Amino acid sequence: MITINLHGLCYLDPIVSTDPHNRGRLVQCELFSKEETNDICNAAIVMERFFIEMDRISAITEALKEFKNGLANLVSNNPYDIAQIERRLKSYLNEFHIFLDHWKKHIGDIKKANQTFGLAYEKYYKDVTSYTYDNNESYVLAYVIRNYVVHGYDSINHCHIDGNNNEVFIYRDNLYKINISASAKQIINKQPEQINLALVAEESYKGIQNVQEQLINFQITEEICQAANTLLKAKTRIDKSEIVSTNWILIEGQRSTPQKVQAIDLAYRPLNWNGYEAVAGYIYNLRQDKSWFEIQNNYLNQI
Repeated sequence: MITINLHGLCYLDPIVSTDPHNRGRLVQCELFSKEETNDICNAAIVMERFFIEMDRISAITEALKEFKNGLANLVSNNPYDIAQIERRLKSYLNEFHIFLDHWKKHIGDIKKANQTFGLAYEKYYKDVTSYTYDNNESYVLAYVIRNYVVHGYDSINHCHIDGNNNEVFIYRDNLYKINISASAKQIINKQPEQINLALVAEESYKGIQNVQEQLINFQITEEICQAANTLLKAKTRIDKSEIVSTNWILIEGQRSTPQKVQAIDLAYRPLNWNGYEAVAGYIYNLRQDKSWFEIQNNYLNQI
């Protein structure tokens, strides 16, 4: 056992060693003071939390893609093939519901840490989802159909296969078998006897995209702006130093480690410089449109 006297900001030397078991050498970065390194670490933590919320829509995006691909490749209406398409549709509908439930929980957690901002965020969530509900019929239908299948019913009642434009449908009148709100019933009443499920999925996803964008933008507080700025300045200094490495990590403290250590064996926090730069650019463009901060202030002033 030896002690690796590395801590704080480090990077992997990109030069490949002749030893096949040692693909890179971990190097201490001396560009930043201890205080600056702590600031970088704290900023990275803030941004990583933000990345998680930005990526929240990925599950529903993948579920929709799998459903569409499965439907496009459907070649028969035998029960097994239809069951596979139904499974993918149910996956999309469940992700649709989980996505909304997640945001409610996430905003509830924020409210515990910062009641004023959390209450404003909660009101904004209700307004955004209500607006989407009122202006996107497929968003409502996806919600109702998800509740329908949860009661044990099949979502696909009819299919049409022609190779280039496969379609699957649910019978409108079947949705009346479950309890639905008066507003949802009004929307269902307007639908054709056979509701195109691919169309419901496509259009409801557009509603989800709108909800995601609105909620993410509202979440961009001064703390996130400062974190992005800290990381962007750090990346600029690294670029000017001409250090060439795509693998940067923050190591906490010193460690006793086997002599043939590889960097992956250490406890570390990886740094996503490309992601930080992309978010910093997004935030900059958003700040140019001062209406978003006016919306935040408007909701905060209502609390």
